[in-house]
Amino acid sequence: MPHSILAREFVDHQYWPRTIAIDTGNLSPLEFSLRREQKAYLYRQGHATPLSILPMKFQHNAVNRTAVPLR
Repeated sequence: MPHSILAREFVDHQYWPRTIAIDTGNLSPLEFSLRREQKAYLYRQGHATPLSILPMKFQHNAVNRTAVPLR
């Protein structure tokens, strides 16, 4: 099961529009003994994903003239 589907199952529906799911590949969230290259992969994914998603979210909100309330 892709992590984004699993993440959506556990994130309350009111927060999902403000949630960015980071693709962790085949790494489990319960895997604590990571090799250096695995840590680097997660870091790159965690950095690149918001940079690619946020402009789309801001553009969508600007077009629809809706503000996503912060709680």
